[in-house]
Amino acid sequence: MITKIVEAVAMVTALLLGLIKSVEEPGNGAAKKQAVVADALTLIQSLPIPGLVKLVLANTTVLGILVDNLVKMLNNTGWFAREGSAVAAAPKSVPAPAG
Repeated sequence: MITKIVEAVAMVTALLLGLIKSVEEPGNGAAKKQAVVADALTLIQSLPIPGLVKLVLANTTVLGILVDNLVKMLNNTGWFAREGSAVAAAPKSVPAPAG
C-alpha cells in the first residue's frame, strides 16, 4: 500500500509540475494557481490511484499547498524567470549526496 501511495504522489507531482509550467508567466499568481488546481482536480480523477489516496490528493486545500510549495521550489532553483527578466537563469546545481 505504501508503494501505491508513493506512486500516486509522484504521479500527482508530475502532473502539477506540467500544469504549473504550462501557465508560467510573470504575475497573476493567484489566477495561475486557481487554474492549475482546477485542471489538476479534473485530471486526478482519471489517474489509476487508490480511492482514498485520490480523495486526499483531489482536495483543493491539499493541491493548493502542493502547488505553492512546487512553485516556491521552482523559483528558488531558478527554473522560472523573475519578473522583468528576459529569460530564466540556468537552474542552480544541486550538490550530489555525500557518501
